[in-house]
Amino acid sequence: MNAGNRKVYTTVSDIALCQKCPALLAYKIHMGFKSAFRVGIKGSGDPYGTIFHKNIAQVFFEAAANPRNHLHGEIIHAVSGGFRSLENVIRDKIFLPFIDANSRNLTSGQIISMASGVRVWVRAMSEFFRGIRSLTQEVFIRPELRLQGEYTFMNADSLVITGRYDALLFNPDRGEARLFEFKGYNKSDIVVPLSQSLVYSWLIERMTGITPSVEIIYLR
Repeated sequence: MNAGNRKVYTTVSDIALCQKCPALLAYKIHMGFKSAFRVGIKGSGDPYGTIFHKNIAQVFFEAAANPRNHLHGEIIHAVSGGFRSLENVIRDKIFLPFIDANSRNLTSGQIISMASGVRVWVRAMSEFFRGIRSLTQEVFIRPELRLQGEYTFMNADSLVITGRYDALLFNPDRGEARLFEFKGYNKSDIVVPLSQSLVYSWLIERMTGITPSVEIIYLR
């Protein structure tokens, strides 16, 4: 391929890691250091973010986006009822059943942190829902959809970026969106989550024409 027409492929996570420390990205790529993103992050030994995202938030968004899901009707009704109603459904139908089934594998700190995270996350969603007149399927986007965008430089080289966001809500009435990212570590390191969220926002804007606001939910 001639110079000036090259395509380089990367991910949202690797861009954020490179911004934090280029050497860490090199270790990941060339030495297989898959946990490079955890270096320097306080609380990195407890994967709250992954546990919460996979077993609480993802379950909610999949149910809300799928009318055939057994929780769909209850969730839509709860959203219409406001913060307290939505918090009760998520706690009773999703959070507590997960804790009951997995309490032996979780520490008390993890459980308390995730319970606190539920409240922060529900409050953020409730604020977003206030501006929506009707809860259509377009509001709830399935979690972890793969995004891809291409950024072209002035010399015609391009960077093809891919990634999967945690969760996304749309307000079709106002043409607004909100991106959610769940993090299990302390707020002491905001570079990586902020970098990731900004790149995801750019990808979403490229695909939908809407630039989302960002809500980073820390569980510690």
